[in-house]
Amino acid sequence: MNRYATLYLVTLLVIVPLDFLFLGVVARDFFTSQVGNMLGEIKLVPAILFYLLYVVGIVIFVSAQAGASWPSTLLYGALFGLFCYATFDLTALSLLKHWSWEVAIVDISWGASVTAVASTAGGSRSVSMDSSIGSGARRARADSVLYGDAAVYCGRTEVAPLIERYRADPALFAEQSRRARSVVARAHDPALLVERIMEMLPVTGVAAPALTSA
Repeated sequence: MNRYATLYLVTLLVIVPLDFLFLGVVARDFFTSQVGNMLGEIKLVPAILFYLLYVVGIVIFVSAQAGASWPSTLLYGALFGLFCYATFDLTALSLLKHWSWEVAIVDISWGASVTAVASTAGGSRSVSMDSSIGSGARRARADSVLYGDAAVYCGRTEVAPLIERYRADPALFAEQSRRARSVVARAHDPALLVERIMEMLPVTGVAAPALTSA
């Protein structure tokens, strides 16, 4: 999956349930007592749009930055949440009759915290995937050095066309098989194994036994 898509989905899947838990359970009574006369039924479309757009902002300005680490993502996620939530709460304080400093402080603190956690979770998952992909690439390079042109290398989406190519061209298949057998004969000959074992033994003056094919 694309790195940015991973960042976005993981961040979204973290922030939405945490926010619902906080607003609907943990701090529900607090907000009801403070601004209950201003609350109405939840309108799904604006709520969904908020989460979709807010997570885009988190990815662009926090977790997708080059060289981002989990401490920097945690810090900048908290700052991003602080600035965004403070923008709303301070505006509400200046315009809305029943919005209080207590509500603003709780809401801004929560915004900074949940944004820091969600952005760090998304960034950590992305780094994990990048590391896995990098390990796979390193293994492929190591195999290339070991087997050279005796092996055939391709991506996942190229496997079926490559098989079909070799199936349709017997001469190409025979040549690839010849190269593979030649490398195996050079690198994995039983006599070479015996020689390597004798080299590791501390005994000197002992000749390696000759191997003959049956």
